[in-house]
Amino acid sequence: MSWLLQLTLAIAILGCGLVVGYVFARRRAELKAEASLTDWIMAIATVCILFASVVQAVAIFKQYREMQGASKQTDDMLKLVQAQIGAANRLADEANRANQNGVMAERPWIGLQEIQFGQVGSIQVINLLFANSGQRPGRVFSSEVQAGYFAKFPDNPKYNRMYNEPSTTLVLPRTQMSLPLEMPVAEFAAIDRVPGKTFFVYAHVEYEDVRTHERHWTHYCTRHSPTTAHGHNGFVECRTYNDAN
Repeated sequence: MSWLLQLTLAIAILGCGLVVGYVFARRRAELKAEASLTDWIMAIATVCILFASVVQAVAIFKQYREMQGASKQTDDMLKLVQAQIGAANRLADEANRANQNGVMAERPWIGLQEIQFGQVGSIQVINLLFANSGQRPGRVFSSEVQAGYFAKFPDNPKYNRMYNEPSTTLVLPRTQMSLPLEMPVAEFAAIDRVPGKTFFVYAHVEYEDVRTHERHWTHYCTRHSPTTAHGHNGFVECRTYNDAN
């Protein structure tokens, strides 16, 4: 209840008390002397006016309480609507994330599957076979393979663009693509004879998802280590540069 309504009711009650006291005082005085008709009319009119004021104040107070209740109901309804909108937005976000996760789960994944060693006449061939283990085709727009001697393999090795021309290849799910590296047999037989350096073979494949057109890449590196390698003609995977996105 506001202070204005409280003050109005207090004044009305006080006025009623004063009028009633006045009436009783007048009544007792009339036992001794006859009161005039005008005084009675004024007293009664005053009581009626005060009574009407009290009734009006009560009516205004009730109306005020009803407006407060309606305002609270409106606020509660707004809060409920906002909560429902928030829940709907969360459901939409979850559905969108689930859809994106589903799309990502089916993306192409191109990585090294096998290394093949062979000879064609006087040429040694090191063939890197990359396979798509994902569920959608990947469009390869750059693939490079290189060999070199390093004391320590660099973070960003260089490629000889002359022998690695850009090409476009579509790699379907569960299929392979080949990156062959050729060198003379005599040179391959002497790869462990360079003092202080190790022979490395490394490759880089860039491709995109045919559905989302999102680009991905794969790096691969292997090195000649006849003292630690078992099989694969003395080659083991590098500690670095074997990564993908």
